Amino acid sequence: MKTVSLVSWLAVSTSVLRTANASLSFYAMGDVPYNDFEADNLVDQIADLSGSDALFTVHLGDYNTPANTGCSASHFERIADILSQGPVTTFVLAGDNDYLDCPSQKAAWSRYKNTFVGFEDEWNSSIDVDRKSGGPSSRPGGSELFAFYEEGVLFVSTVLMNGGGWSSRASASKSWIQEKLRDYKDENDFRGVIIFSHAEDSSNLEDFFDDIEDIFGAEGVDVPVLYLCGDRHRYVRQKGYNGWDQLDYVSVDKGGCADPILVEVADDGDSFGSGGDVFGGGLYKINRRGGRYGDSRCR
Repeated sequence: MKTVSLVSWLAVSTSVLRTANASLSFYAMGDVPYNDFEADNLVDQIADLSGSDALFTVHLGDYNTPANTGCSASHFERIADILSQGPVTTFVLAGDNDYLDCPSQKAAWSRYKNTFVGFEDEWNSSIDVDRKSGGPSSRPGGSELFAFYEEGVLFVSTVLMNGGGWSSRASASKSWIQEKLRDYKDENDFRGVIIFSHAEDSSNLEDFFDDIEDIFGAEGVDVPVLYLCGDRHRYVRQKGYNGWDQLDYVSVDKGGCADPILVEVADDGDSFGSGGDVFGGGLYKINRRGGRYGDSRCR
């Protein structure tokens, strides 16, 4: 059960930030673009990533405004064209605006999968991506689910988005996470898990993590878990989310209002210490890269 309300986690009583080497880093963004201004800004945001040594970028979903874009094939292609200019491998999730709220859910899901399942192959990457085989093709729970293991950390996606049909998407996501834990937990250096999702905090998400905590216990996995999502449009963090000490929750700012965040993973045996934007007992650190824009840039 969740023991505290979800608020911006502003500080701890003692913070000890340390300089540590990062074994890898990646960018995360979400909820962008919602209009032409934000699309143009996204082009600039992607260009600003040039020269980075990050391993990959992940978009956490919501790049349609269904009333305007109609979730059309041409709009999905437009987003792919923008993101494909990025310097590093990019993974793209779907949000409720890209599926649930579209004029035709079936058509939107087909367009999403045709555009973004395997999108990572546009880059010459060393990441060994595992995508789910089988599962439904016309609704969430199939090959859009992905996972990979790098530097002792399991990265795993979900198909969580708030709205109708939650239970089937939650079930598919739980099964996928459990399957990947079993596949990777015997690795010699299994240090953490990062879960990618669209869905923000809700009673449904709390119930989901009740079950996920039980799955981790059943699999004998006791490592720091970082849940990264969009949907809320604000940078919000909560440590020990839902009463699970090993779980930290972070939602990213709406991409039209802030640059992509940079997430770093500490070297094995090293630590980033403690502090507001350090998570997982020092394993993960977030650099907001300037934080939220002024109101004039956030439309």
